[in-house]
Amino acid sequence: MTQGVEEVDRPPTGDRVAGWVLFGGQAVLAVVLSYGGYLWWALVGFGCSDDSVEACDALDIEAVMGFFAIFPWVVLVGALVWLIVRLRRRQPIWWVPLVAGTVPVGVLVLGLVVHVLGLVLTSS
Repeated sequence: MTQGVEEVDRPPTGDRVAGWVLFGGQAVLAVVLSYGGYLWWALVGFGCSDDSVEACDALDIEAVMGFFAIFPWVVLVGALVWLIVRLRRRQPIWWVPLVAGTVPVGVLVLGLVVHVLGLVLTSS
């Protein structure tokens, strides 16, 4: 160690590489989820007929489609900010994209479950 230079604690290089690789995977996941969520809810809108206008309000369908198109990107930006903050604090970052990647997947699955339950309950 050189005199006058103090050693800085920082996460291992493998942690940083893993964090950024996983963040890249989360970006790909955001593309897939925003397109898949948008497509799913667009197909839900095709099931609406003139007879079921109350159950298929166009504004509700457009709002949900917009939410599922934008939500993964909002989570991605939040994860990027949190990842940079943790990187600046010299804390491990590998788990941030993993946790942030489960949030939009969980919300999409919850939306699909609610939709299917709504179909089951209205058809009986």
